[in-house]
Amino acid sequence: MFISIFIVEHIFKIQDNNIGGLTGDLCVIPSYFILLKCLAINPKQLIIADQEWESDFLNSEDNPKEFKVERDIEQEQNKLIIFSAILMVLFYLYNNFVRLTEFGSRFNFSYVVFVYVFLFLMMLHLINVKYKEWENHKLLSYKDRLLSGLSTYTQEVDKSYQSVRMFRHDFTNILVSMRETIETQKIEAVRKTYGEILERSSIILEENRKEVAKLANIKVLELKSVISAKILQAEIRDVAVELEIPETIDNIRVEKLDIVRIIGITLDNAIDAAVETEGDKAVVKVAIFNKGLARYYVVENDMVQEKLPTHLIFEEGYSTKGPHRGYGLANLDAIISNYPRVSYRIQAKNYKFRIELEMS
Repeated sequence: MFISIFIVEHIFKIQDNNIGGLTGDLCVIPSYFILLKCLAINPKQLIIADQEWESDFLNSEDNPKEFKVERDIEQEQNKLIIFSAILMVLFYLYNNFVRLTEFGSRFNFSYVVFVYVFLFLMMLHLINVKYKEWENHKLLSYKDRLLSGLSTYTQEVDKSYQSVRMFRHDFTNILVSMRETIETQKIEAVRKTYGEILERSSIILEENRKEVAKLANIKVLELKSVISAKILQAEIRDVAVELEIPETIDNIRVEKLDIVRIIGITLDNAIDAAVETEGDKAVVKVAIFNKGLARYYVVENDMVQEKLPTHLIFEEGYSTKGPHRGYGLANLDAIISNYPRVSYRIQAKNYKFRIELEMS
């Protein structure tokens, strides 16, 4: 109606109702997509009540204040939706019944259409604004909780590493003190001292813990945390992780949450691919180093395929693991696209997958 009345009749001066009506009908679908584009609306992600988020990060019992803020935003959006629905009903009644009466015919129908379209677009915009406000609050809460959890985890890893260093120092002293006992060749005394040492220490030295110790060169808690977590995940899945971090890493060149997502996605994919390989224990290699003014993050892993089409790897939905997979690397590409000074290169041949991130 808006296109027929204001564009066809008033702008192009075409008074034929049939032409105006047909043009308006044909413009419905294009107008729909233009409207979504201009208002930046995703119809599948517009109504707050329809969205599902991880309850582990936010619930009413653990976070009453954050929950109240989000509930208030949702209630405000609900009021706007109800008001929009009332506008639709009123316009429908006017268009089909009231304007056919003597009282309704007194009002200029074109003005009524203009006011209704203006109010409807304004309501739609406000509904979208409330959704964006709610989404941003969710993302900030998620980010704060993720970083807080990673920091706590990293501090615990550092404490464990310091304990291992202290034990190694004490263990050397204990061995020196045992030398005199051993020289007496009294095997029972040696056995007793040896048993006391093991009982007091209660430490099991594992091969992958040596790799965790290499993380001491990383001073950024969030980066250290995510790599530590992935090393432990890899160990559970019988995948060895080899680290090469020759220099101190005391800063990052992207947002903290983004570096967590970037490294998390690359290591998750590397571990998954390594698990699928047959033969000896699978290995994932990680290197972080500086070269000139650039920082490099390199992840390499074994894979089952001899070669993969690198031009398809980062396309959304592409995966060698079946349907409903392949979104991790697509998300990685989307994150990196936000940083003009960050680039990546990939190789997938000779049963090896390698991704190299360069941060200028």
